[in-house]
Amino acid sequence: MGASGSDKKGLYVIVSKETATSLRRLIAVKYREYRKGYLSSEVELALRSWIRSMNRCYNVWSEVKRFIEKKYGMSLDGGRCIPVEFLHEAVAFVRGSDPRTIKKWLKVFTEQKLIKWITPELVEVNG
Repeated sequence: MGASGSDKKGLYVIVSKETATSLRRLIAVKYREYRKGYLSSEVELALRSWIRSMNRCYNVWSEVKRFIEKKYGMSLDGGRCIPVEFLHEAVAFVRGSDPRTIKKWLKVFTEQKLIKWITPELVEVNG
């Protein structure tokens, strides 16, 4: 699973009772019991997955920004508004031109608050 016990660091978080109960219940189902260490292992797996996902998102975002900055000679500092067509073109270049791919990445960028929709044709760059 990764690091040995001596390579571990405590990370203390507070979650809702519902989340804690659901997580422990799912762990018990997965392993057919609930033992010491299972919670830490599963939380670490979930965090690693989230970190990979976020790194991927920010890597794609960096490539998209770099494409737009190079092609249109503009800096995409936070607060700058750009046409959505620039994002479509950049995502198509970086990740592929399938409309579903473009739609997916615009949704991801929106969810991560990297862009803010001003109008259907204009977005504000936040990241």
